[in-house]
Amino acid sequence: MKLYTLPAMIIAFLALGCSGNDTDRRSQKQEERLNLLHDSLRSTSFNYHHVCDSLLNVCQIDIDRYEIETMKAVRFQLENQLDSVLHYALRLQSFARTLPPTLRSNSLLAHSLSLEANYYHIQRRENQKAIDLYTESYHRIMKSDNIQKAPDIAANLADAYTYVDNMPQAARWYRKSLVLADSLELPAEQTVSLNMGIARIYTQMGDYATAERYYKQTERQIDALEPNMQSYYLNNFGNLYYYKGDHANAIKMFRRLKKHLESINASESFEMYLCKLNMADVFLNLHQDDSASIYVNSVDTFFRANKVEPAIYYINTIRIGLALRNGQKAEAGRILASEHFTEEIEQSIKDIRSKYLEKYYVITGDYRKAYENVNNRLAENDSLLHNKMNMRTIEIMQRLTEDTLRMHHQLEVQEHNETIEDFSYAMVIFILLCTIMLCIILYNRRKQTANEMNLLKLKLENARNRISPHFIYNILNTEIETDENKHDIARNCKLVNLSKLIRLNLDLASNLFVSIDDEIDFVKQYVELQRSLIEGELVFTLNISPKVDTSCTMIPSMFIQILVENSFKHGLKQIKGEKRLTVNIMQNNDNETYIAVEDNGKGFDACRNNDTRSHNGLKIITQTILAINRRNKKHSHMRFEVKNLHADDNTICGCRATIVVPKNIKIINQ
Repeated sequence: MKLYTLPAMIIAFLALGCSGNDTDRRSQKQEERLNLLHDSLRSTSFNYHHVCDSLLNVCQIDIDRYEIETMKAVRFQLENQLDSVLHYALRLQSFARTLPPTLRSNSLLAHSLSLEANYYHIQRRENQKAIDLYTESYHRIMKSDNIQKAPDIAANLADAYTYVDNMPQAARWYRKSLVLADSLELPAEQTVSLNMGIARIYTQMGDYATAERYYKQTERQIDALEPNMQSYYLNNFGNLYYYKGDHANAIKMFRRLKKHLESINASESFEMYLCKLNMADVFLNLHQDDSASIYVNSVDTFFRANKVEPAIYYINTIRIGLALRNGQKAEAGRILASEHFTEEIEQSIKDIRSKYLEKYYVITGDYRKAYENVNNRLAENDSLLHNKMNMRTIEIMQRLTEDTLRMHHQLEVQEHNETIEDFSYAMVIFILLCTIMLCIILYNRRKQTANEMNLLKLKLENARNRISPHFIYNILNTEIETDENKHDIARNCKLVNLSKLIRLNLDLASNLFVSIDDEIDFVKQYVELQRSLIEGELVFTLNISPKVDTSCTMIPSMFIQILVENSFKHGLKQIKGEKRLTVNIMQNNDNETYIAVEDNGKGFDACRNNDTRSHNGLKIITQTILAINRRNKKHSHMRFEVKNLHADDNTICGCRATIVVPKNIKIINQ
């Protein structure tokens, strides 16, 4: 197949959709025709305009013909043939306004208005006219069958507002564009481009940190952008660095832009000349006057031939700066005297010139104008601050309405695309997830409640297994005060110690967790009383490592006392001769606290030991540790172990009970 037959085949295929009588709704073939033309806009594989002209010759319905002319105008815009764009835009508007307001006619009129607005916006000739055209275009597109174009028109309107320094309105329309894009579920690349617009707003407002954050987020997705949007990104990022005063990074960004434009064959485009103009100003600020002069001379002819007054004003500003740098104040005065502009110049470009004007007036001795220039700059800064406050207010108000607007458009899009079923599936999944989360929450609460109940049972059981302290304490005090006991000093001392022990027991019983210091005080009193009740010599040893902070390390109440009590009952009372009881408290390299109670008795025999109180004591220890471990991670669990000690001949020579308390263990609230 020869290549020149391709346009003919496309025309033959597309022409099938060029007949019909319904002027308000397109047929499937008509939709396919427009979609294929849209997808081929950037293609260079065939003559686009030739294909459009051929289709125009076979179309029988006027509105079909004008929709194809719209696609031609868009192609002219991409080719930077702006005069042709304006010609088609006015022609399309003239026809569209003769039609009754329908979905299709509104779409055609919206496109024609947007094309005309692009002409004035790109050429920067009549900014207010561009704003008016974009505004009407937006309202028309919202009542059309092509609502997915609304975010682009809103973004263009926001961009136009920046050129007249109306930052609050620019922010409002950029945010509206983002909401529309989100509601219409447009591709992420479009949202990225809108974020760049927001970044430009923040640059204009002087919030460079926020602007740079938006640009750097875009940098990660720059390859997904269209070539023209990449140019837009690089140009505005370079401007950010320029206004920030970071001229080294600014020139790097503009060089990237220049290289990018060359790679897409846009060396003679408006964007390239604007890039070179920006580079001239950056070189001037970098004190590279020769480079600045070369670049400003290379763009002068183009902008003057096209009568782009803001660019000419900018060129003159750079020339004034070069003249003043070289001591040519007369040349600077000549440039100022020769100027006559009819368009409104952007405030940002005026600010650039302001610093050179101040220097010029000082050199020429015109201090009054120098003073006026400073006052004007301060007044503009005040105006910017006012705009910034307005912008913040609009942002807050916009956020209040975003949810309503988003819901409204989501419902419209769902109804238009008949995706109610997808929405139902999403709701089912959402309800299912909520149900699962609710079950998990209820399970965790039930588990926590069960743990707390178990802990309460342990606490009550612990209390029941102790002698009633109030009862014994009162009896002992009564006996101590009795006259007949006043002369029995040894007996009184023993009773006093027992009274102190029970007082300590009363204090400890009120707390589920106590410090090691408090527990040891109780154990000492208990051992001294036991010493008088057993036969033979008792050797009690208490070893506490200096590494252990006994005043701050918390352990469950009565744990050490229970182990000491068991040593007396089942070990030391069963043997004759010397009786040894040792309590060791130390700390390992992992900051775990070891508490070991050791005796030289007959050892622990679970089968032989049927004492109910002893069993309850060990049960309290094991179940309390189990409840605590449920609240902690695996590596933070408490550990408890009881084992017999053996002599060299493998006979039992004692028993050791060990409790390990990890660092930073979570204690259960009482």
